[in-house]
Amino acid sequence: MSSNFRSDISRETVINNWIKDNFYENQIPIGEIRYININSNESLQHQGVDFFIYDRDIFGDRKEHWIDCKSATYYSKTIRNDRNKRPDSLPTFAFELYSKNKNGEYKSGWLYSEKYNLTEYYFLSWLWVDLPKKGENSFDLVDVNNIKYDNIEEIEVMIIDKR
Repeated sequence: MSSNFRSDISRETVINNWIKDNFYENQIPIGEIRYININSNESLQHQGVDFFIYDRDIFGDRKEHWIDCKSATYYSKTIRNDRNKRPDSLPTFAFELYSKNKNGEYKSGWLYSEKYNLTEYYFLSWLWVDLPKKGENSFDLVDVNNIKYDNIEEIEVMIIDKR
């Protein structure tokens, strides 16, 4: 079984930049979110911190919170299906409990691993992109290898508390 780690990280970077540029700065009224910053510290990234967000309405306090962004990229959908309608989002999300490395050894997934102990909240997202669907029976899914910043059309998000 081959690893998709590098391409997954590349896609995650594209999605995080799109969220920063479009979701917060253009779609939420000014004043609701005090700030959102993408984490550029590699050590913190390896500990599950993608964003720093300060928002009294979301979190109910005046603190900066450390967020791990998780996207269901393998279930990204075309923005319009054969009936010219926006397909529904996937009504679930897969949390990585365990994984098997190339040596066949099991390790804790990101949900339980102590490595990611700095994560306070998960920012779950589902994407719609301006790409054709993979095939006739693909449930409106697209080829994830073609997801780029410019073809992301819409993102649905949910923030959940890790603790």
